[in-house]
Amino acid sequence: MKFNKRIFNLSSWITLFTVLFVPAKSVQSNHGSILSYGFPIRFYTQYADKPMKGTWFFDGSHLNLASLLVNIALIYFIIMGVRLIVSKIKTYKGLRCH
Repeated sequence: MKFNKRIFNLSSWITLFTVLFVPAKSVQSNHGSILSYGFPIRFYTQYADKPMKGTWFFDGSHLNLASLLVNIALIYFIIMGVRLIVSKIKTYKGLRCH
């Protein structure tokens, strides 16, 4: 299977948009709440231990690059698998009709 940069770009954007569209997993701790984002593996964590008063958005957050890359790879292989299945079905239907 050849590497497809267009599909990789699409899977990267899908992975990043999961932060916006998939609900966060919230955990309460002694120091405040912890919000984890990402699907299927959580890769972005935001710690809300103090009220945010004009601080930067990424203060108190953690980005796990290994989990981010695994998510991108998983979505890439899912898209490539679906494309392969669809092309096999189209080929099979094309052979069967003639």
